[in-house]
Amino acid sequence: MFLRKPQHKRFEYLPRYYDPSRDESARDRRRIKFERTVRRGNHRPFIVIVAMFILAYILYTILR
Repeated sequence: MFLRKPQHKRFEYLPRYYDPSRDESARDRRRIKFERTVRRGNHRPFIVIVAMFILAYILYTILR
């Protein structure tokens, strides 16, 4: 009640160099890279399942 409450420290930050076009291009590259990895990841389980069926068929025919 009688003591002062501490205040948060205030400061101003001015970036030394900022190029908006470079920032947009970097954001676009990250978005495209993310979309490519998402698209690639969808087919991997399918390929693995097909490979497992082919391997199981080959083993079945050899051991039969």
